[in-house]
Amino acid sequence: LSGKSITQEMAGLDGVKRFYGFEPLELGGNQVLYVVVGLPLEQSLAQIDNRLQRLWFVFTIIGIGASLTTWVFATQFVAVPIRKLELATQQLADGVSDARVTGPFQIAELNNLAQHFNAMVSSLQRRSAELSNSEDRFRQMAEGTGVALLVYRDARIVYANPAAVALTGY
Repeated sequence: LSGKSITQEMAGLDGVKRFYGFEPLELGGNQVLYVVVGLPLEQSLAQIDNRLQRLWFVFTIIGIGASLTTWVFATQFVAVPIRKLELATQQLADGVSDARVTGPFQIAELNNLAQHFNAMVSSLQRRSAELSNSEDRFRQMAEGTGVALLVYRDARIVYANPAAVALTGY
């Protein structure tokens, strides 16, 4: 074989498209013999088509499986914890002072966020209790003194102790 082979796709004498391979054979001198082999195009590509269809099917199944896995992961490990954080935040905004986020979560960052949220709620509860205690102490002190005390807020009297009421008559 000389290595100068040629391939060509064309219709044969019978009109059927074929895939042809031409291989020249040198016989000596200037004489060349061509060996020609032709396979019907449909037959020669049938195996490739079948294999491509199977691969396409396999890749489609893999793609669907990967999509479902991603959806399950995103729902279970991201969306559910975020929804719990959202609900606890809404409860806190609605005045539920003991709102907490239940965990633990599989994603460390979300777990840390939940822990920090719960710590923030505890801090708010502690500060609210401290404020309430401070207000009670002020009220006891203000009501027990003989000095008139008025508390103004936005140009309005919001508190008058008994001595102020006795002095002003209001």
